Amino acid sequence: MPDPLLDIRDLTLRRSGRCLLEGITLAIAPAEIHALVGGNGCGKTSLAKAVMGCEGYRPNSGEIRFDGRRVDNLPLHERAEAVVYGTTEGNAAGARGHMDCTEIVQDHAVGESVPQVRVGHPEAKVTHEAAIGTVDQTQLETLMAHGLSPDQAVELVISGLLRPERAAGGI
Repeated sequence: MPDPLLDIRDLTLRRSGRCLLEGITLAIAPAEIHALVGGNGCGKTSLAKAVMGCEGYRPNSGEIRFDGRRVDNLPLHERAEAVVYGTTEGNAAGARGHMDCTEIVQDHAVGESVPQVRVGHPEAKVTHEAAIGTVDQTQLETLMAHGLSPDQAVELVISGLLRPERAAGGI
């Protein structure tokens, strides 16, 4: 087996006087896929939170290594990286869908969105737009009160967000 990408060694986690994980060892090689399966309360979420570095889930013993680097002693913002895969499908006449690449990332963590858009019917409409700013609902309502459709209002707000002087650090 190649060196593991994720290497969990003899991990024990106690919380509020209760043993949530004891002696967990798991090695996952690059490109391998693993599933944590089990009943309620068996530790699936606790293990995931320990690996992610969530507050209150620092292991009492053992270690977690990612790509050879020990990470169980690092704060969340130093170890967090996410790739989010989302699929929007339009498979029937009149089907409408939209995918937005907005990701919420705390502190200095890294986030990446990998959208997949599939249109399986000639009369379906699926759109995809990269997130470029925040659209305030009252802005949309004001524009619609002046006769614009919801789509026209959104397009007008987005075009304002994309103005060259805004992109250059202006208004």
